[in-house]
Amino acid sequence: MTAAPLRPAIAAPRVPMAPPGRRPPPGAASPQGAGRRLFVRVAKRLLPAAAILLLALVALWPQLDGSDEARRLTFRRGAEPPADTLRVRDARFQGVDEQGRPYTVTAAEAAQATGADLVDLVRPQADMTLSDGAWVLLAAREGAYARDVQVLDLRGAVTLNHDAGYQVVTEAARVKLRDHSAEGESPVAAQGPFGTLEGTGFVLTESGQVIVVTGPARLVLQETRE
Repeated sequence: MTAAPLRPAIAAPRVPMAPPGRRPPPGAASPQGAGRRLFVRVAKRLLPAAAILLLALVALWPQLDGSDEARRLTFRRGAEPPADTLRVRDARFQGVDEQGRPYTVTAAEAAQATGADLVDLVRPQADMTLSDGAWVLLAAREGAYARDVQVLDLRGAVTLNHDAGYQVVTEAARVKLRDHSAEGESPVAAQGPFGTLEGTGFVLTESGQVIVVTGPARLVLQETRE
């Protein structure tokens, strides 16, 4: 018998297998990456909407609350704005009285509302020159100056000093700059070369040359030594 020739066997092509743990080729989508991208897209849409909703709840909460107090606060009107006021530091006003005698009113601060004649003063002082050349100085913590009628109202620790050495201390006084007169109805204490005098008020008359302490009054004379 003649033996049949042997033919080589044809092997099937081998498909290479990826080793374990190797990343997928570029362009291939993974389940984890797709889920992360979906979460980011949803968050970008939901977060702005949630912020807008929160702001709307804060703004509308008084209307949503049914209590009377909430409604009262919601519809309350605001305070009226204050009138325009001119403020000046180290203010100074000068003038002359009926007899042409000069006077000066100064203050650490002056405030005047628009269109008003009255000027509010802080730490005012009034300096008046008398006919004989003497002077009277008045000072206080606060006051008001009516420029049209030349009247100065003083309040708080009012002190009147006369050139002759007299001093009067009281809590309130009205000074009429036109005729260099002044008066007060608050308790007063006066002192001078004569001694001390206490009363219920005072009057500055005769163009500032005479000081009268109204009574009932108490006088303590100064002892004179030769």
